[in-house]
Amino acid sequence: MITRMSINEAIGNFFTSEVTLTGRGDPERAYLVCVSGTGEYCGEGKTYDNGCFTITFKPPGPNPHHGYQFTVRHLEDDGTVGNNLNWSTAVNNPLEG
Repeated sequence: MITRMSINEAIGNFFTSEVTLTGRGDPERAYLVCVSGTGEYCGEGKTYDNGCFTITFKPPGPNPHHGYQFTVRHLEDDGTVGNNLNWSTAVNNPLEG
């Protein structure tokens, strides 16, 4: 089953350059977080039994305060991103402010 994941909140920590995303998807399924547009890897995890997730990571690249957008998607059963459909885009510039 492929279900669109949603990012409910993106919070950046200016001092540590870390971003924390929270959201929902299918219960107990693996997911992947990437930079929108480039596909640069940010992190991966597994949703909780209620479908919620929280992940904290440092964005890739030399300037973590760049104003990234992030995407999140469940991994297929074989561990791949499949056809790249059903991605969800996070808030822009989570490290500003």
